[in-house]
Amino acid sequence: MKKKIISVLAVVAMLVFACGTAFSAEFSIDLKGIKDTIKKDVKNAKSGSTTGTAKAAAANTEPNSEDDFDWKVNDDFTEITITKYKGTRKDVVIPATIQDVPVVCIGYNAFSCTGITSVVIPEGIKEIEYGAFSYNNIQSIEIPKGCTLKKCAFSTCSELESVTLPEGLKVIPDRCFEDCTSLANIDFPSTLKFIGFEAFKGCPFTSVDLPEGVEYIGWNVFISNTITSVSLPKSLKWVYYYNANSPNIKSDNISTITIAEGCAPKAIGGKEGMDGRDIIKGASIDKSLKLQKQLAAWKLTQYEYKKDKDALKKDLMSYGFTEEEAKDKL
Repeated sequence: MKKKIISVLAVVAMLVFACGTAFSAEFSIDLKGIKDTIKKDVKNAKSGSTTGTAKAAAANTEPNSEDDFDWKVNDDFTEITITKYKGTRKDVVIPATIQDVPVVCIGYNAFSCTGITSVVIPEGIKEIEYGAFSYNNIQSIEIPKGCTLKKCAFSTCSELESVTLPEGLKVIPDRCFEDCTSLANIDFPSTLKFIGFEAFKGCPFTSVDLPEGVEYIGWNVFISNTITSVSLPKSLKWVYYYNANSPNIKSDNISTITIAEGCAPKAIGGKEGMDGRDIIKGASIDKSLKLQKQLAAWKLTQYEYKKDKDALKKDLMSYGFTEEEAKDKL
């Protein structure tokens, strides 16, 4: 770098000498600018940052200004909820604090339809509310540990390809990832207990492999003709049955079904004599006597309100639902 500086200055000196005094007086300003630029390049080279692109990349990891958000604070000034994103940045970094108060919640529809393409959610966010990020082009999302999700939180994010769910998460609520038409796979945490209705409807999963520990699935949870295999765990206790046109899992290309031995859930809202054909449906099943016989052998017990409501309510509250929320699902 020193040789480069010396050679540049030498060339400049020769030009000044050749062009005369009048030119040299005017050119001395440019010469100083050249010196400063070279010094800056040397400094940047030592620090590992030599380009404007690097600076831009670094800026994109900086939290957005508080002016990019509407927000509200709780009564004792200890927690902030972001209520609306009004910034212009497409790559959003949510600040962990605003005016030294922790940001703990992303509010109702706060980022919905804003056109953001990426978002970093900081540790400390406790809740992502209804529709918070719906209708955007986000490609990946990482949910921080300790955060809970509400209905429709990421619905219709058509570019969403990758979701990281933290250990400790128990509930994937109703319609949470509905119509995320690029989301072909997701790793479920071992702590997961509840998957609400239409949570992954329209997601192009190739397989539905629910881990041991899942206890509740709603209706129309997995509806996509890309699904070819289904695996259900022994832990499954509750299956919400809506009607004959809304099975829990449906695909016209299912070829393999695995139901763990001892898997015998109760059908909430179901009818007497229910079996697996009410829960898993598809044209490929209709054409396969083997699959039909397998599903017919998987018997479900009808949920009885007077007998079973207390047990279901207890389970729902153990997943994190409030008493009122639990009552609504009985």
